Amino acid sequence: LGPGRGCHYCPSGGWHVCTDPVTIGVVCMKRVLLVDDEGPILSGLNLLIKRYFQDRYMVVGEACSGREAIEKAKELSPDIILIDVQMPGISGLDAIRSLSQSGHPIAFILITAYERFEIAREALRLGVCDYILKPVSRDRLEVALNSASLYLERLKIIEERELEYIEREQRLSPFLKEALFYALTKEKKSSQDLRLLLTALKIPHETGCIAFAYFFPQKDSRVSCLYHRFSQRVHYKTEALVSDLIDNRYCLVLIPVKEKQDLGQFQQFVQR
Repeated sequence: LGPGRGCHYCPSGGWHVCTDPVTIGVVCMKRVLLVDDEGPILSGLNLLIKRYFQDRYMVVGEACSGREAIEKAKELSPDIILIDVQMPGISGLDAIRSLSQSGHPIAFILITAYERFEIAREALRLGVCDYILKPVSRDRLEVALNSASLYLERLKIIEERELEYIEREQRLSPFLKEALFYALTKEKKSSQDLRLLLTALKIPHETGCIAFAYFFPQKDSRVSCLYHRFSQRVHYKTEALVSDLIDNRYCLVLIPVKEKQDLGQFQQFVQR
């Protein structure tokens, strides 16, 4: 199926046709990996998804063991994995433990022939979206797939909000840094304000000292260049904070101190 009117390409699931003539939009197909050591179960799940849910889900592969599931997941990058609990070699739960550490967000649905409390408890601890019994019915499969899709959508929202938070932190960081230096150099200091600023800037220690860094450029260099090189090295090599350049001559350096040797180590760094 190629591009055309009412057709949209989803990177994770290929082309998808939107049949609604009024609200044509992009619908991302969820990629599904089926894992079971019983061939009839795999065939049945594949048939159910293709017959009833092909507008939202696409089976991208099958696996017959936990080890094969791990290999196929790395190769195919599925969004949802339906996996049997009991399989030869690596079990379904062990495969989930391994895949959960891959960094790629995956929604897991456990399939089992027996309802056992300890399995259900472990599945919840691993963050499994649903737990369904064999034989799998159409209605029960639909509920499980919907739960998995909702889980993935919530993960996406959380990731977007985390990125927004990080971006906001980065935009505010220069202002917070200057507010901290201003608060430190005032005659009357508010300990509460200082703690709030230290927390916002993620400075781990409440003890520290202020140093002055003066710049004496040679004929072929400028103060601003020296300051930039100094501030970059301090930023990437230490936990210290450097203020803006003051009077085009010097800057302040806040050195967090946990132990006495921390200050000595910073002095050695400056000398180098």
